[in-house]
Amino acid sequence: MDINSNYAYATHQPLIRAAIECYAPKFALELGTGDYSTPVFIEYDLQLLSIENDGEWIEYVKSKYGLADILYHNLGDITIGTELGELTDNQKSEIINFYNTLEIPELKPNLLFVDQFTSCRALSINALKEKFDLIIYHDCELASFAHYSYDHINDNGFNKYFLKSPLSWTCLMISKDKDKGYEELSNKIQPYISEFKMEYSLGYMELTDKY
Repeated sequence: MDINSNYAYATHQPLIRAAIECYAPKFALELGTGDYSTPVFIEYDLQLLSIENDGEWIEYVKSKYGLADILYHNLGDITIGTELGELTDNQKSEIINFYNTLEIPELKPNLLFVDQFTSCRALSINALKEKFDLIIYHDCELASFAHYSYDHINDNGFNKYFLKSPLSWTCLMISKDKDKGYEELSNKIQPYISEFKMEYSLGYMELTDKY
């Protein structure tokens, strides 16, 4: 199987597209900009706010995609690979406070996309989940689940769907009162799964409601 080297970074794309087309969010908050998520959001008719932890990467994204609405979340000495368990209580409190005090536009439905620095992922989801109808987080396959501390996520009130592949998995959390069900999401995502598999010479990709 000849998989493009970028394949692992892009596996969230079919689920992002299916979720947007199925639920038509009016606002998306993108935590962690990139070549495989940012241009996808730009394609759709929604308001986008992006937050990035790497200052140099912001300049690259702005130069390539012309985005003006990117906030820099400076984490100081925390690096992209720092895990949640390595943070001090004060660092955790500062990160949580950053997300708690974000101004979220009153546009519904809305979508939260999570693919930023490792230590922030579970913290950001727990801090913001009551404000969002849809939450997508990347890299939730078995080998990476504990690394990103996804076991710390409070998913009460949400149903979960998983897009599985040989490398990076993606999870979609949908507020139970907004969920249209597996069948509708599955129908939306199948064409994008087919396109992705063809582009990356991929033999396996599956949407499921079981981890």
